[in-house]
Amino acid sequence: MADPILASLRAVTSSGSPSLAYLRADGTPTTDLAEATDVSLPHGDQVPLDTATAFFAAGKGYLPVRAIVFLWALRDAPFGDYLTSAFQHQVAAVGFQERNELVEWLRGAKDRLDVGHAPIAQEVGGVGADGDTVMAEANATQAPPSAAASLAYRERRNEYTLRSRGTYLTPPGNKQFSHLTKLCYDIFIRNKPPPTAVSAMHGDAPSKRAKGKSTGLSAATGGAPADAIILVPPGFNTLLNMYNVKQFLDRATFEPADAVRAKGDAKPAYIEMTRKGLLGGKKSLKVLICDSVDRLEPGDWDRVVAVFAGGMAWQFHGYKWATPVELFTRVRGYHLKYHDEETSPSVNAWNVRVFSVHRSKRHLDQPLVLDIWADLEKWIATNKPHLLP
Repeated sequence: MADPILASLRAVTSSGSPSLAYLRADGTPTTDLAEATDVSLPHGDQVPLDTATAFFAAGKGYLPVRAIVFLWALRDAPFGDYLTSAFQHQVAAVGFQERNELVEWLRGAKDRLDVGHAPIAQEVGGVGADGDTVMAEANATQAPPSAAASLAYRERRNEYTLRSRGTYLTPPGNKQFSHLTKLCYDIFIRNKPPPTAVSAMHGDAPSKRAKGKSTGLSAATGGAPADAIILVPPGFNTLLNMYNVKQFLDRATFEPADAVRAKGDAKPAYIEMTRKGLLGGKKSLKVLICDSVDRLEPGDWDRVVAVFAGGMAWQFHGYKWATPVELFTRVRGYHLKYHDEETSPSVNAWNVRVFSVHRSKRHLDQPLVLDIWADLEKWIATNKPHLLP
C-alpha cells in the first residue's frame, strides 16, 4: 500500500517506541488524543490527525490518521471495548479482521496488507498503473488493488460483521435512536404510559404533561430537590465509574470496574447514597450519583457538588459547563488513579484534586475515602450550604 504517512507511522510503531507523540494546535505536546491536532513522525515531520490515509475501510472510506492512531492506542483492548471507545470518541472504527491485520502490520509482523484497499476498479471506475491503492479526493479516480487484495475484498463482502452489545446500538450512517433512550426511560423509570406508535417513531413527547411535575433525576429516584449530585465518567476504561463507585464511596473498598462487570452485574442508571455523620455531627446527607447528564434538568445543575474526572475532555460533552476550566470553578473536581501511575498532563491542568489508590493494599482504601468525603463536605459547607440538611 503506497502511502508515506502509513509508512512513517509503521516506522514508529514497529520500532518499539512506547507511544506516538501528540501535539496540540499550539505545538505543545499532550498525551490526550482527544485534544491533539497533530502527530509527530520521524525526522520532525508533523501530520494533522484529520489527514486521510490510503487505508480504505468498508463503509468508512479512507481512514484519517486519527483513526489509525486510535486503533494502535487500543491494540491490546478487547474488540468490543475498542468499538465502544471509538463510538464514544467519535472516531471511525474498522472491522474485526481489518483491525487485526492493521495492528500486525503496524507491529512489523507483516510486510504487506491484504485489507484496507479500495474496491475493485469496476465498482469505483478507476484504473491504476501499478495496482496499488492511492489517496484520492471525493469523486476522483481511484486505482484498483492487486489481484490478492481484490480477492480479499470480494471475500470480505460475504463476511458477517462481528456484533457486540456496543455495536448493536451503533447504527450505520447518520441514523440516531436517542428517542428510544427517552422512551425506555419514561416507561421503565418514570412509569409513564407509552405514547402512540406515530409519536414514538418520531420521538415526540406525549401531548399532555402534568403541569409542575419534575422529570429530572430527583423525580426518577423519588428524592428531594435538595439532594446533592455527584457525576462520574461514563466510560468503561476509567478507574471509577457506575460499576464500582458505590462500593468505593459507601463501603470504602476499591474493586476494579472490570472485575465488577465480569460478575455480570448490570450498570445502574443511578445510585442513591446516604453520608452519615456529616461534618462530624449526627446529620446525614443524601447523595445521588449518575454518569449521564441527560437525566439532569436545568435546575439540577445547582445541586451538582462533585465531578470525578476520568482524564478525557470528551467526558464533559453535554455538561452545562463544557470546558474543564469553567466546570471546576463551579463544582469540586476529583481524579482517581493508581499509586504507581503518573497523572496525565490534562488532569494536571485542571482544578481537580488527585487521589491515588493502591493496586493491592485494600486497608488503605478507608482513609482515602474518608479524606475524599471530608474534603467534599467542607467544600459543600463553603460553596453550597443550602444543600446541607
